[in-house]
Order: sequence, then C-alpha cells, then structure tokens
Amino acid sequence: FYGGRSWAVELARKGFAVLVTDVFLFGSRKIYIESLNCSDSDDCVRKYNVISKDIENYAAKILTAIGLNVIGMIIYEDLVSLEYLSRRPEVDRSRIGVCGASLGGLRAMLLSALDERIRCTILVASMSTLDEIVEKGIEHAWTLYIPGVAKYFDFPDIAAIHMPNPILIQYCEEDRIFPYSGQIKADEKLMKMYQKAGYPQNYHRVFYKKPHIFDVEMQEYAFRWLKDCLSN
Repeated sequence: FYGGRSWAVELARKGFAVLVTDVFLFGSRKIYIESLNCSDSDDCVRKYNVISKDIENYAAKILTAIGLNVIGMIIYEDLVSLEYLSRRPEVDRSRIGVCGASLGGLRAMLLSALDERIRCTILVASMSTLDEIVEKGIEHAWTLYIPGVAKYFDFPDIAAIHMPNPILIQYCEEDRIFPYSGQIKADEKLMKMYQKAGYPQNYHRVFYKKPHIFDVEMQEYAFRWLKDCLSN
C-alpha cells in the first residue's frame, strides 16, 4: 500500500517534525499476528480479517452502549495528539499540516474540520460522497460511519469546513471502496464550494488511475505540496 516504505519516516528525513499515533484498534493496540497460529502469510491475512471484524463489531457495540462511537474515540485521541504536538518546543504552531491515507484520510479530514491549528490538509484514497458508497453496497469499517452525519453533512461538506485553508486530495480512480462516481461528485462539490468562498486556488486535487493505494509517486507529490503549503 505504501510502496514498501514508511512515509512518516520519509517525511522526517525531509526535515518535518512528525507525530504518528497508534490509533484505537491499530498499531500496538491491534491483534498480534503471532497469536493467530498461521500456516502462511495468506492464512494470516484471512484469520486476521475475520478476527478483526469480530473485535471491531464488539468494540462498536460497547462504545454505543456507553454513548460513544468508534470514530469519535479515534478523533478525540487525534485532538489530544495535536495538542501535544503543538506544545513541543521544536514545532512551529503556525505551520502544522496533517496527512492521511484511507482511514487516515478520514481522520485528517475530521481533525482539520475540528481544529483551526491545521494549516494544510492532505487526503489520500479517502474521498467520495456517502450516497455512492451506500448505493454500491460497499462495506466499510465502523470508522466510516459517523452517527447522524448524513442528516447534516456529506464527506465533501466536512472537508470544506477547513476552508479557506489549502487542501490536497489524491483520488484513486480504481479504488474499490471509495467509488469513482462518488469521487467525481465530491470533487465537483468541493470545487464549487472553494470557488464560492473565493479561494479556488486552495483546492488542489490529482486523479490517479490506481487502486486504493498511497505509493511512492503519490507520496513524493504530497510531500512537495505539503512543503510548499507550509512554507507560504
């Protein structure tokens, strides 16, 4: 998915101060592969997917029962992480950007909408309109479903809360979980909103004829854009 490298490490090598958190149910807070007794790597993937889905469903039920939800918990932790980052002495609080792919893109979008300290935002393989996802029967993780959101916002609407600050969206035309038809609708909506706000130059997007991916080519483009954005 990442072209065989850690793009957070690549950003650090380019001189950025980088904070990456182990999000709820991921990283050090996920199931350990070693506990699955796999026969090979494919067997591990199958077992991991089955168990992860069960655990995610269980976590979503428990959180709902106590008045919370999966994505709300994740974004709360991201807000805490941003607070920590902004207090670091080596970090310029006026030049903070956020970048995420897939679920990370959703997190980046919500974090930018909720906190004005985010100056530049990059969303990778994570933008579509909700109606196209639902109508095509695409099953996402619980993290995509924000309780009650469809009554008020679609995903491009949430991304536009970041206006007039710059945003870069990297669309993958062959993405199987963020449908191309929804990407087109989201792109058109965002373009119109940025134009109406008087900042059409701050909406940047690139369409790649690629699957759900954030490969080296896309990373390097995103890094250059981020550097330019935070330097201005």
